[in-house]
Amino acid sequence: MTDDICSQSAALQEVDAMFEKGRPRPVRKLAEKRVSNHKIKTELGLTWDFPSYVEGLSAIHAGDMRPFD
Repeated sequence: MTDDICSQSAALQEVDAMFEKGRPRPVRKLAEKRVSNHKIKTELGLTWDFPSYVEGLSAIHAGDMRPFD
């Protein structure tokens, strides 16, 4: 999948294709930087609907449409 904007249908097809190959795993780039969300969680009480890449893709694959609403 590219960083280009795509239709909801195209995004869902891509997620389905990923699951056909097995459970998707995050792709790490050499320049990727991890950040902590501890402060936003503790000071604002924020919780993530999809705390990880894999959980987000799994939700989309299971039919959860919140990322597209």
